[in-house]
Amino acid sequence: MGAQVRSCLLGSSKDGGMVELFEVVNPRGRSIPFGVNFGDFGYLQTCFYHSDIRGIAASCKEAGIEFLTDLKVMDDGIPEHAGSFIYIRDPDGIPLEFLCLHSLAHA
Repeated sequence: MGAQVRSCLLGSSKDGGMVELFEVVNPRGRSIPFGVNFGDFGYLQTCFYHSDIRGIAASCKEAGIEFLTDLKVMDDGIPEHAGSFIYIRDPDGIPLEFLCLHSLAHA
């Protein structure tokens, strides 16, 4: 697809909490509130880290939650980068991401 994304993970060493900040560099989007699309300026999303993405996906499916993506696997050949994620839509219409970084899940 050629998308370029810049991201930063901010983690807590005390309880394992993490926040992901990211910017879609290419393609550049539009500003909210003009009917948001992935990559738009100010695009609202929340990401939750979880060690069992398949389990989360199964729970969401069972609950009838809308999926925005199927389970996606990230693997560029560098073990520290490997992981998987899904996107769902919350009841307010906000996309939620569940992310598993395999190097952290197996630590």
